Amino acid sequence: MTWSQETSCGDETSKIRWEIVPFCRGRGLDLGCGPKKAYPHMIGIDSCKDTELFGIPIKPDLKLDVTDLSMFSNGSMNFVYSSHTLEHFPYEDVPKILREWWRVIAVGGFLILYLPDEDTYPKVGEPGANPDHKWNVNAFKVCEAMPKGWDLIEDQKRSDANEYSIFLVFRKRADKERRVKPRRDPPEKTIALTRFGAAIGDVLLVSSVAAGLKKQGYHVTLFTSPPADQVILTDPNIDRLIVQDDGQVPNEWLGDYWCYWRSRFERWVYLAECM
Repeated sequence: MTWSQETSCGDETSKIRWEIVPFCRGRGLDLGCGPKKAYPHMIGIDSCKDTELFGIPIKPDLKLDVTDLSMFSNGSMNFVYSSHTLEHFPYEDVPKILREWWRVIAVGGFLILYLPDEDTYPKVGEPGANPDHKWNVNAFKVCEAMPKGWDLIEDQKRSDANEYSIFLVFRKRADKERRVKPRRDPPEKTIALTRFGAAIGDVLLVSSVAAGLKKQGYHVTLFTSPPADQVILTDPNIDRLIVQDDGQVPNEWLGDYWCYWRSRFERWVYLAECM
């Protein structure tokens, strides 16, 4: 989709909320959270500038300038999430801002960015563009502005339905390497298995199902929860492991959450009684 005033709903986080679950476990920040945080367990931070510009009521957990996170110590967060915020600052300031966001993330943690895509969103100064946007966003510019020491594990151009954004996820490394996961064509045969709970034996039984499906040529994704995930981290028959904490997705949201993920797979196997 290409952005237009008529089709824009304004609530950008709602478009990416289910996709970010694997990366926002534990303690983390929602920077530029706007009227509603992505998830209740996040610490919502906003300067409330949109209240001044557009009259939008915003009540973050902390009213702060998102460029100054000095109240948080180095490596104190498992993740930092930000949606449609970074483009409001001049590009020459973006490297410094990203260094500050990166500073509070622990090694192994994630920086999750959802930003307007210059290919599908009006460029700065064009009719319909947000007058507060300062630069035209693409993945290359973001990567160039990032501090060293990351794996880029998600790099999506999202233009279906009502989206006009890019979705980037950086995982923090202990060294100064920069690595980009190579893009691959989506697999032809996809299947998802679901098994939650702490029962390690139950998840081991899932492994036998995964082995059979792998022989049939499926790309296998398993949705599960800790601590049972630890026993199958290196299972060669599971191509992707999506782990979520108990209560991370509120119960009242689970219906929409599962409908979203079900649409991403050719087949879906329910191995959890609660499903």
